Amino acid sequence: MDPTFTSIESFDRFAEDYQETFMDYAPYLQTYDAFYAQFNTHHRSLLDIACGPGNLSRYLLTKRPELQMTGVDLSEKMLRLAQRNIPQGNFQCLDIRQIDSLTGPFDIIVCGFGLPYLSTTEIAPFFSAIRTLISAQGLLYLSTMEGEATESGWKASPAGGRYYVNYHSAAFLQAQLLHHGFMVKETLRKPFRKGALSTATDLFLFAEAP
Repeated sequence: MDPTFTSIESFDRFAEDYQETFMDYAPYLQTYDAFYAQFNTHHRSLLDIACGPGNLSRYLLTKRPELQMTGVDLSEKMLRLAQRNIPQGNFQCLDIRQIDSLTGPFDIIVCGFGLPYLSTTEIAPFFSAIRTLISAQGLLYLSTMEGEATESGWKASPAGGRYYVNYHSAAFLQAQLLHHGFMVKETLRKPFRKGALSTATDLFLFAEAP
């Protein structure tokens, strides 16, 4: 059974709690700053995949308000919050496994914690789709919970329900990025210290399309 829609139902339930927790979560803001430091003046368009309430894009737009921003997510509740947080953004309900239906190119592509909802076999086609959507010298930001695929499984939602988490190792994701023609520019790790996932390690990868 595809766990996607069970997970989305849970995200619809705790969308506002998610926004409250992560909109200004300091460890993530530090990674946004590190990523923004790599921007150039020719970076003008932004695609936010699995955008949630728009926390990542909202922060980047405070630095570069002229960016043309597109956001996609499969949770209608998250999209409503994102539109409220980024009124100028263009949002649509879309499965991250279907981003090849979008029309690029985009100079900046970010995917904050969308990878946990892709299985190991879905990573390659996802990166392939991103490669066709990103412009030359385009920048890519990825974040996920680091771990081995064998650790993947169901997690309890704080608002009831459950969601499925796929874990990916840094070595696996780096190899996939290289295979799809990206240059990995930076790898960061930060311990997650909130609630039941206090032992998790968050992984951040910055890459560039030559």
